[in-house]
Amino acid sequence: MDERTPARRASRLALAAAVLLLAAAASGCTVTDPQLTTVSYCPGDASCADLGRGVQADSLVVVAEAPGAPGALVARLVNTSLQERHIRVTAEGLEEVFEVGPRQTLALGGVSPAPSRWSSPPCPSNRVS
Repeated sequence: MDERTPARRASRLALAAAVLLLAAAASGCTVTDPQLTTVSYCPGDASCADLGRGVQADSLVVVAEAPGAPGALVARLVNTSLQERHIRVTAEGLEEVFEVGPRQTLALGGVSPAPSRWSSPPCPSNRVS
């Protein structure tokens, strides 16, 4: 005798429909929400600056062992323009010009290749030019 009775098939079909409906409802939350990875934001302890001409300095932070101790600048230079931009960063007598290509992001400090001379005294965010 076949165990697949019409009532049992209907029950399984209803269960499958409920699972599909639940999956659709759960994934539908993103329909009206913006994709947050495309929105620029400033993390809690960092500073950000709009440098003009389509260039932003994001996630600016100086990492040091103690307040007033020498530190390292960590930042992202973001060029949203269609032209290459040259960004000058100065701190305590040091100066470096970074080239950032069109629609590119350059990471300073951290694990990315950054000039070792940026292991320098802290740079107040208002001195970034």
